[in-house]
Amino acid sequence: MINEADKKTSKNAFSVFVEQVQNVIRYSAQRGVLEQEKEVSYGILTLGKEGSKTYIDCGNQIDVKDVERIKKSLEKIKTLDRKELKSLYKTILKGETPEGSKGAGVGFIEVALRAKNGFDYDFVEIDTDTYFFSLKAYV
Repeated sequence: MINEADKKTSKNAFSVFVEQVQNVIRYSAQRGVLEQEKEVSYGILTLGKEGSKTYIDCGNQIDVKDVERIKKSLEKIKTLDRKELKSLYKTILKGETPEGSKGAGVGFIEVALRAKNGFDYDFVEIDTDTYFFSLKAYV
């Protein structure tokens, strides 16, 4: 039988999964074309456990021009407590879409709110134009 804590973890994991997949679809620098000229975005997503913590780890290539913007956003988010995250979330939804965003601009905040055990991120240079970005959220 699944208890309430497991249900909550499952719900948070699913929400983070959806957000991370949307990030790959919208922002991956590595793209291809399927039949009938349908564009696809490439990335990787893993779900696992480290001790008692469930995690969703997602990665994709990004353009070098996006690295500082993403890093700055994530550094700011990591400093905020839950109340501050909720406030920022509401403020962004009421305002204009942030520069460089292809959605409402609240994706990383949503991940942070769902990642009850925190999150880590990394940027690895592939070449002068491209980095591999990964975000690991512990739900």
